[in-house]
Formats: sequence, structure tokens, C-alpha cells
Amino acid sequence: SSLQLGSWSTELQRLLFAHPAYALTHDIAGLKRCAHELESYVEEGFRFEGRAAMNTAERLRERGQYARAREILADTGATMREDDYAMRQWFRSSMAAVELEAGATEAALEHAVEVAELGKSPAHGLFLPRLRCERIAGIALWRLGRKEEGKRRLRAAAELAEARDCPVHAGHMHESLARIAHAEGERLDYEAHTARAGEWLLATDNPYLVAVHERLVRLGRDGAGEVVTETAAESTSGDDDTVEMPRGIRHSQDSDSATQREVK
Repeated sequence: SSLQLGSWSTELQRLLFAHPAYALTHDIAGLKRCAHELESYVEEGFRFEGRAAMNTAERLRERGQYARAREILADTGATMREDDYAMRQWFRSSMAAVELEAGATEAALEHAVEVAELGKSPAHGLFLPRLRCERIAGIALWRLGRKEEGKRRLRAAAELAEARDCPVHAGHMHESLARIAHAEGERLDYEAHTARAGEWLLATDNPYLVAVHERLVRLGRDGAGEVVTETAAESTSGDDDTVEMPRGIRHSQDSDSATQREVK
């Protein structure tokens, strides 16, 4: 019936929006639920293999298992159509996040800039992966010694996220600016951006985003290191998540360390 079709369509749309959102909010439990749902749709004949692989890579990234995440994304990218603009933007944003957190800063910047530029396209651009990659590009530029350029990019992205009322991205932009200010010894800027991050993140009532702000506050209180991005252990939800590889994907022993996320 039309009612059943409408209900089915609503559930499918929820899933397609949910798994990228869970990646942005560090929600491992949510990503795990999406993995089971995506696999069920694949078994029913839907061509969601790419989404299932991307979802798995995001879970691996949250666990600090960067080599396995790269492997999955590389295999997925090799079969992705050039004209699949939406998936390319989400996929490359995942790749940019993996590379940044693994310490491959130049590779992260390359992926992030491509997504950010494509995201500006009136015909094909997607706003949320663009914002994610504006943040990654700003952090990468700062790490590569282009510090002022990186901070300008982050500030501009924060203004854009705030103007479009995107609390997750606005909060994360200010979180990054706060961590940079802390690393540079700029106490007043650190406190200002920590407060702005709190205004956006705490308003979501999302426990994972609230925890992001709490860790940011502790960073200033404890004076711990020059950390601009969190370690995998810090950012995950604590869910007991065993990540199974998608069908047909090779896997190797992962030797990456979560400490590679720290600023050198």
C-alpha cells in the first residue's frame, strides 16, 4: 500500500542521513546499528555496498585503525563512478578524516580541498561534507606551517556553519580553533573559542558532543600537551564495537597508532 511504501521510504531516508551524522558525532553505537541495517538492504538487492564500506571505515577510524580504514576506502574508491558526485563528496570526506587523524597531513589536505571546492558547486555541491572538509583543511594547513591561512579558513567555516545553523560543525570549528589557541599559548582565544564551542555542542544534548566539550575544557585546565585533534581513544563512545570487514575487502594488520593524531 502507499502507506507501507511511505513508511519504508522514511526509514530508508533516515538511514541514509544517519550514518554520516553518526560519523560526525563520534557515535560508534550509531555507526554499528547502521552497519547492520545497510547489510540488510544489500542482501535485499540495494546497491549500498559503497555506503556500507564507508560506514565500516568510519568505525575503524574512530578506533584508530587507520590502515584498515584506508584499505576499505581505496577499494571502494576504485569502483566509484566519476559522476556519482554525492558519494564522491562523502567518500572523500571520510578519506580526508582518516588521513588527518593518521598524521598524513598533505594527503588529508588534498582530499579536503577537493571536497570543499566541489561542495561549492550549485549543481552538485553538498554542504555538510564541505563543512567537514573545510575544518580538516584548516587543521592541515596549520599543521603544515601555514598557520594563519589555516586559522582564517577555520574562522570562515565557523561563520558559515553558524549562519546556516549547523551546531555540530559550528561547535567543531570552534573546538579546533580552541585547540590551536591552546597549542599556541593564546589563553584568551582558547577560552573564547571553548565558550563558543560549548554554546553549540551543549545545546545538542548529544552525549558524545557534550563529551567533546568536556575534554576541551579539561585540556585548558590540565595544560596537557599541544593536541589539536583528539586521540581515537578520547573521541570514541566506549561502545564495545567489533568491526567486521565488508564482504570482498582484503584486510591487513594495522600498525597505526592513535597518537599519530597529535600535532608534531
